[in-house]
This record gives sequence, C-alpha cells and structure tokens, in this order.
Amino acid sequence: MSLTEDFRENETRLASAISEGKQEMAAAITLRAEIRKDTPDLSVAELNQLISQTSLLPTFQAVDLAYKNLIGEGTLADLRSSDLKRELAEFYAAYELTKVIQNTQELQYVTLWKPFAMEYLDYAASNFKTGVTRNFVVLQPYIDPDLVLEAMKTKQFENIIVIQWETSEDLVNDWSSLLERVKRIQTILPLPNK
Repeated sequence: MSLTEDFRENETRLASAISEGKQEMAAAITLRAEIRKDTPDLSVAELNQLISQTSLLPTFQAVDLAYKNLIGEGTLADLRSSDLKRELAEFYAAYELTKVIQNTQELQYVTLWKPFAMEYLDYAASNFKTGVTRNFVVLQPYIDPDLVLEAMKTKQFENIIVIQWETSEDLVNDWSSLLERVKRIQTILPLPNK
C-alpha cells in the first residue's frame, strides 16, 4: 500500500465515524428534549431507538501500513518534503490521543450506561440496533413501556444521556481535526508514478 492509498482510506473512515458520531449527538439531543416533557411525544419504541442510537460507539481505526513500512525500512528520511514528514508524524501522534478518547467512550458505556440499562431499562429494546446487517437471527426485544418511561424521569438517566452527547461531541471534533490533517497530507503527497 502507498501513503496515497492509506490516506484515501483514512479519509473514508473518518467521514463515516463523523457521520455516526453526529447521529449519536442528534439522538441524545432529541432524547433529552423528550425527557424534559411531561409526556413524551414519541412512542416507547421510538424512545428506545433513540436510546440505542446514543450508544452507537463509532470508532476510527487509522490505516498506517505504508507509514510503518517507511519507518521499518528506514526510508522515511528519503521523503523529500519535510512538511510531509512532520504532518505524518503529527497525524499519527494525534491519532494516539483519538484512541484514548474512543477508549474513554467505551469505558463510560460499560461502566455507566450498560449497568443502568440492565437495571432500569428494557435492555433488549434500548440496545436494539436497526439497520444493522447480521448473518444470524437477532433477538427481537419485548418492549415494556413502563420501564423506559419511568427511567426517563430520573436525573441519572438524563446525566448519562448528557455524558453520551459530550463524549460524542469530543470525538466528532477530534475526528474532524484528524480529517483536516488527512486533507493537508493529501495535498502534499507526491503524485503516484504512472
């Protein structure tokens, strides 16, 4: 693989992660608005779907094969552009921070959201991902409307939704910065040999 191919793929992956992160944020905003109403306007099934969308947990996995090959072969120094060398190093250093933020989101999901959902929600319904393609039978949820409506009245539920939104926002901002770096790198990559 070449740096050009790696960064074309990085651009695609970042765009996908940003899109999913924005979906998470939008779901959290809508859900919080519903929490604040005396009686939600949305159905229990729609509320459960929003809950599920607040925990999509998208991630970005950088492609770094060409960069690692350059380092491993000792040919990184052969790149003529000092700007390119600096941008590559800064991109992969920034990506290390991205992994920490992504791990934090997963840790919050496992330590905050999942135990709350298992205790107070219809877990199968609130964790049901529509539109997910699977090669096996999916456990269809039995929806207990009282569970989600009661849980939504608690401050803990609202705080968890806010935390999900904050983490998603952090990730979208971080991925957007990485995407800007990717685009800068793409403008200074040498043209492929024909």
